Amino acid sequence: MNWDKLKDDPAHSSNNMPFTVINAVDSFDQTRRGAVINCRLSRYEQTETRQRGQHGEEIDRTVPINITFHTPDVFQFGLHANPETPDTGGINADITALATEVDPVIERMNGYLVIETEALTIRIGIDPWSFDVVDKTGQVLFEQKQQQTEKKNHPAIRSLGFEQRQTSEWLYAVDQIKMGFDVKPDEHYYGLGERFTDFDKRGQSVDAWVTQPHSTDNKRAYKNVPFYLSSRGYGIYVDTDDRAQFSFGSDTRSAVSGEISVHSDNLQFLFIKSDEMDEIVSRYTAVTGRPSIPPKWSFGLWASRYSYESALLSVFGLKTSPVTGSILMSVGCVMDVSAILSGMRQLSQTQRR
Repeated sequence: MNWDKLKDDPAHSSNNMPFTVINAVDSFDQTRRGAVINCRLSRYEQTETRQRGQHGEEIDRTVPINITFHTPDVFQFGLHANPETPDTGGINADITALATEVDPVIERMNGYLVIETEALTIRIGIDPWSFDVVDKTGQVLFEQKQQQTEKKNHPAIRSLGFEQRQTSEWLYAVDQIKMGFDVKPDEHYYGLGERFTDFDKRGQSVDAWVTQPHSTDNKRAYKNVPFYLSSRGYGIYVDTDDRAQFSFGSDTRSAVSGEISVHSDNLQFLFIKSDEMDEIVSRYTAVTGRPSIPPKWSFGLWASRYSYESALLSVFGLKTSPVTGSILMSVGCVMDVSAILSGMRQLSQTQRR
């Protein structure tokens, strides 16, 4: 069995840790741009048998979920699983880059807590807990997955909650927060930074964590970005410095379910709605920062000896390249510096003739 592969797969986390779910709204406080919702919890323990059985117990505490609108079609969702301790999440988004005047309407309606702006409506089930986002046409954009049963000790997609590790007879430490969501039949997903898999991430599990890929025939990558776009007209940026994992109807989990998982006691994400994908990306870069334009020479050809038979071949191969600009030699792990310098001198002499 390939244990490295299992370790890298978000579907194969610990199966036996207690999982605490958000099960109902206890109370809420309206804020200027949204609401702080105090939620009741249930903890599920894995049974000893390899059957479907689980049992849950109510926990005598609540955790806050903070929902804040920054524009009528952009809101921030935050769950801190350990509100008694300092918030350790890496909140990197500069929300002031987007913030405009917004005055959401909040009311209880038919068993739901409804937070509404001119562009979006968030519906939160009071008991039991549920969470979905609806646009102004009535289309459901994002819908939290409801709790599913286990099958032979293999974890199903979870609803919103957190996985805990028991550290003593009374104490639990939060290892990660998870949120399951529905994958619609016509929905497709894009993003998450540099990837060597199919462009459409539907059917994939993605581990957004900097890892040495060694090649392009696996799911590891250097440049991971915890931001994705949906074909239904929204983007989600998970604002964290910790390991984040995404599943989009992966065949190892569920073809109609997705999951966001963060290895932290704090889940913060920014939800951006727009009918235009380039507008979603523009808003994402507005809050995370945009790079300056590199100098002109950096757009020249970059060459490396890493995959060439010799440094001389790699240098002379540049003569026929249609790319203009300076040549930047990025030398691989095994190199012969004298051969590289000699090749560059010969190339320079040839060009002067």
